[in-house]
Order: sequence, then structure tokens, then C-alpha cells
Amino acid sequence: MVKKRVQIFEEQEPELETDNEEIEVPPKTEKEPKIDKRRRKRTPEEIERLKNQLAKGRAKSQATRAKLNQMKKLDREEKITKSETELYEKLKNKKDKQEDKNNLLEEIAQLKMELKKGNKVAPEPEPEPKKQPEPEPEPKRPPPSAPINIPKPVNIYKLMKGF
Repeated sequence: MVKKRVQIFEEQEPELETDNEEIEVPPKTEKEPKIDKRRRKRTPEEIERLKNQLAKGRAKSQATRAKLNQMKKLDREEKITKSETELYEKLKNKKDKQEDKNNLLEEIAQLKMELKKGNKVAPEPEPEPKKQPEPEPEPKRPPPSAPINIPKPVNIYKLMKGF
């Protein structure tokens, strides 16, 4: 298969003239810029006006970009300060919890030392729980004199059958 391809390509190659003739290349000439005939020529006043408009547009876009960048910078700073305050609060709470834990451990150690020495610590009297006043019983109502008749549900479709 490979041999057939090689033979096909070899047969299709055109033979180049191997004469010692040099091929003359025409010298490159500088091309004049193409003028688009469809555009009308602008007057110097129009050109000046367009340049001024372009300058104004660029200035405005730069101001807009600067304003947006400043707003983004402020947002980033706000996020950073917010995260820093949250971190500070968390660390402060953690430190407070640790201090409370250390205080409790010190108190426990002190109480254990007192028990070892034989000094009995008088337990603090527990406050008596406050008694809640008993709710007043509601006065009994006399039973109704006549029983209440509750009508039974009526099937509306049976009543409307003749209509």
C-alpha cells in the first residue's frame, strides 16, 4: 500500500526545468496608499471637530473607569475590614471562653486544696424556689336549659334533582 502511494506521488510531480537560467524578479516598488473613493474627503474643520469629540470621549471613559475602579477598591476595603472585625470578634470570644475556663479550673484547684487541708467549705445555702400563686378556679357555669339542635347535612343534589 505504501509503495503505491509513493509511486503515485512520484508520477504526479511536475518536472522542474533545471536549466541554469536565472528567473528575473521585478524590483519591488513602493505602493501608494489606496484611496477609498467611496469616502468623501473631510474638511479641516470637520477633522478638528472629530478630534475634539474623540478627545472628550476618551477623557470621559477614563473618568468613568477611574470612578468604577475607585468604587471596587472601596468595596474590597469594606470586605477586608468586615472580615477583620469578624475575625477579631471570634478571637476575642475564644479568648474570653479560655479565660473563663482557666478561672473555673483555678477555682476547682483551690477548692480541692482546701478539701485536702481539711478546711470544710460551708456550702452556700440554696435559695428556696419561689412559689407561684395558684390560679383561681374558673366559676362553674350552669348547664344550658335547652339542648342545642344541630341540623344534619343535606344532600343538595337530591334536592335539585327535579330542576
